[in-house]
Amino acid sequence: MNKLIKGGTGSSMYLSQIVDSITGQSALIPKIVTEDTLNIQFPDYGDKVYLLQFNQDCNITVKNVPTLQFQKLTLILQQPINGNCYPSFSNDIQWEDDKKPFVSIEARKETILEIIGFNNKLRGKKIYG
Repeated sequence: MNKLIKGGTGSSMYLSQIVDSITGQSALIPKIVTEDTLNIQFPDYGDKVYLLQFNQDCNITVKNVPTLQFQKLTLILQQPINGNCYPSFSNDIQWEDDKKPFVSIEARKETILEIIGFNNKLRGKKIYG
């Protein structure tokens, strides 16, 4: 039975969604970046992982920032065979140590960033690269 459950914050989830978000792995969403601006969506529940394969410089905007729940978003920034693609962020993200992370532009290198959203605020840190 897929019962609808209402949480303390007033948000509702089906029992299967709760089980999936607790026991399941994060969904990997591949995206080839071919535009100047990219909108990344926070999940409604659970975590999301985006694999962003760059072909050009791009300004990344994080949308659907959670209000009353804690959500995590992981971005794998992957450089193309020639490298030299510069990602930037348009949101006001409070980065760890108040410094924007260094993103490698070296050919085929990856940088992994974790962005946490809560109460309409974003905090981020570099976890690899």
